[in-house]
Amino acid sequence: MMMKLPYLYICDKNLEFICLIDLRRKFAKLNAAIEAVQQFNAIGIRSNYKNPFEAQFLRNGDIWGDKVNSGAIKTSDLPIRYSTEELLNLLQALSTRGKDKNKRKIHQNSLNNLKKRPNWSSELRPTKPKKISEELIDTAIQLKSQGMSWRKIGDRLQLNFQSVRTAILRRNCESNIGRQV
Repeated sequence: MMMKLPYLYICDKNLEFICLIDLRRKFAKLNAAIEAVQQFNAIGIRSNYKNPFEAQFLRNGDIWGDKVNSGAIKTSDLPIRYSTEELLNLLQALSTRGKDKNKRKIHQNSLNNLKKRPNWSSELRPTKPKKISEELIDTAIQLKSQGMSWRKIGDRLQLNFQSVRTAILRRNCESNIGRQV
């Protein structure tokens, strides 16, 4: 979302340029601007344009022959003029923006929930409930030890061959049968 009227053009009473502040920037030189406003008794013009005196403002078209409103500057594009006191108040408010906030207090229960989780391991890995019974796993181990492929074992047991293979791997057989690909 674009900020409305992001530029602050600071000039003296004779409209001579002093400085320009881009209010969208986080670290604008506000302290130097405050000193310049106090020294030169300056005024400020907040606008969508860097130099409001040379800008081409958006204008309304001819509104059904309405001479008063035709060609008038659109309200979203109207600059705002600040007197010296108003400008000082605005700059001081902008310079303290965010610094006067109190830190948010967090409940102890919320802090307890932020404890570091343990690293992943095979024991902590979330798994789905077992769908293959121990008897079927034993049968699959026997078939694999006879040299049958995973796909044929899955077909014979009417299960997905990857599910059978994973079930055997999870069981951590002492024999290296389940680890063969």
